[in-house]
Amino acid sequence: MKGAKPMKSVNTEIKRLGFLVVVPHQMFIRDLGKYTTLIIEGKRLPKYSEYRYDFYKTTYHPRQKGTKVKVYVKEASAYKVIKKVKGFMDYIGLKPEETEKNEVYDTQE
Repeated sequence: MKGAKPMKSVNTEIKRLGFLVVVPHQMFIRDLGKYTTLIIEGKRLPKYSEYRYDFYKTTYHPRQKGTKVKVYVKEASAYKVIKKVKGFMDYIGLKPEETEKNEVYDTQE
């Protein structure tokens, strides 16, 4: 790809999109509202040398006592999932600048 910028680390790229890094390379979340959350989950699969990612949206329905899950990408590369997240955010009109301060949770304790 001519003129394409090299991707920084997955954690950095996803954090720039407004997600919280819950577990580096493995779990990222972004609240869209009181009941809706975007989730990116990374996992190592035997047939791939790098992490593969799922991107989905969960919506909690308090009156129905249940959660609706909409999967957008399953077992995709970091590049593909970041591209899909950017497209989704453009679609709903959400810009990365409209995010709160992001923190990396220390799970090593």
